[in-house]
Amino acid sequence: MAIQRPRHRRAHPSPPPAGTPTTLVKARRRQAVPPGYADQCAVAAIDIDSGHHVHLEQPAETARIIPDTVSGTP
Repeated sequence: MAIQRPRHRRAHPSPPPAGTPTTLVKARRRQAVPPGYADQCAVAAIDIDSGHHVHLEQPAETARIIPDTVSGTP
C-alpha cells in the first residue's frame, strides 16, 4: 500500500484566462483570497463586511452584487 501525502487544504486557485470578466467578492473579516490574487487576475474586487461565507452572512449584499456584475454595472 502506497502512502500519499495529503493534499494541501488551502491550494491557491489559478487566475482566470486573460480577458475573462471576473468579479471577486472578498470577505473583510477572513482572508480566504490569497494576497495579490485580485491584482494577478486583473479583476474587479468587492469587499464585504463578513467572514468566510459571504453569501450566508450577507445574503442581501451578495444578491445585489450578482445582477450588477452580470449586467456590467459597477
